Amino acid sequence: KDALPLRFGHSYTPDWDSWTGFVVSCQGDTQTPGYVNQYSVIAGTAASGDNFAVFFRDSSYPENNELSFSDASEHRFKSISFCNATYSYLSMKHGDAFSKKFEDGDYFKLIIHGYDAEGVETTSKEIYLADFREGKQYLPNTWTVIDLTSLGEVNKLAFDFASSDMGIWGMNTPAYVCLDNIIFEE
Repeated sequence: KDALPLRFGHSYTPDWDSWTGFVVSCQGDTQTPGYVNQYSVIAGTAASGDNFAVFFRDSSYPENNELSFSDASEHRFKSISFCNATYSYLSMKHGDAFSKKFEDGDYFKLIIHGYDAEGVETTSKEIYLADFREGKQYLPNTWTVIDLTSLGEVNKLAFDFASSDMGIWGMNTPAYVCLDNIIFEE
């Protein structure tokens, strides 16, 4: 095919020099904490190739939280590789000015919702990016392949997060994740 049939939601706000949705990155700084390192993957490199996507969710712009087929067709996603972004990972591991260090009972998860061409949700899948519940100390710094076939035939995926670290303005955990190797059936 001449063009990738996927549309990645994205917007940029020049007044705030901020963005939301998906961006392409090749950054692998695993040491620098904070917002200045928002484009890096904690694994240090892409799952394969040179680039990967970074997803940042801003609840003010839900249309940017979507990955969709540009021709309104439906396909079955087989799998996607996920890894924590360095910003989120170091925030959960050490804490920072906005987020707490994760301890017993804490979690951070990605929720992927599948939607058919009519906009009806097929189902959803939860992927824990950190899990300190019930004695676990799961905070991965490597790529993980997630099977998405249970979402069925979909036209789009919508990404969301949930965290145990909440404040009066919502989630404190930096709402970032990296993804690579998006595989779907034609």
